[in-house]
Amino acid sequence: MSTSDYRSIAEDRPPGLFGRPNKRISRNKLACFISAITAVMFVAMVAFLLIMFWQLVAVLSDADIYELNQRLGFDDNDPLPSGIMLAVIASVFNWYFSPIIIPIAWLIISQTTGRLPHRGITKRSTYMIWTAITGATLVGLTASIGSVWVFGLSSLDKPDLPSQTLRFIGALGMGSLIGFAAGLIVGIIHYLIVRPKSQLEKRGLAAADVFD
Repeated sequence: MSTSDYRSIAEDRPPGLFGRPNKRISRNKLACFISAITAVMFVAMVAFLLIMFWQLVAVLSDADIYELNQRLGFDDNDPLPSGIMLAVIASVFNWYFSPIIIPIAWLIISQTTGRLPHRGITKRSTYMIWTAITGATLVGLTASIGSVWVFGLSSLDKPDLPSQTLRFIGALGMGSLIGFAAGLIVGIIHYLIVRPKSQLEKRGLAAADVFD
């Protein structure tokens, strides 16, 4: 089959969501689904590694976790560290909510990273960046909203807006960091499943690799 025949097959499909180009890409839906599942596991893994790293620092400092936190000026009641801690704990146990997280992640990935091969993009780093942004957004927002919900319930009568804001910032920052790191790994897996470079270059449909 000639290149023109492949091009005709690719362009015969109806436009995608919002009228976007919709080429025939093999394994793309599978990659989006697997990416959504593995995202849950890698978020938990990254958070667990952060906990292990902090425990290692405590051991090397000849202190327990509580003593190390006191040395660094952290306190369990301080809003910023408590927000960071909540984001890490929520990330470790995020698989409890996988029936909700996986469909949401699948929908978002399919409309972000999943659209890249349809646009003719074959560069691996672009796939990694998009999944990292998706991960940072999902985990960061989930952790920050969770911090408001968890700590806000105990202060409904006397809301402490500055403290809640600091907890929100801490949870958002740490959650985004965890989601970004996990997303980079998910992006590699997505790319390896789709293999867009071999698919698109074989059909003469590869475009300039741009991140826009």
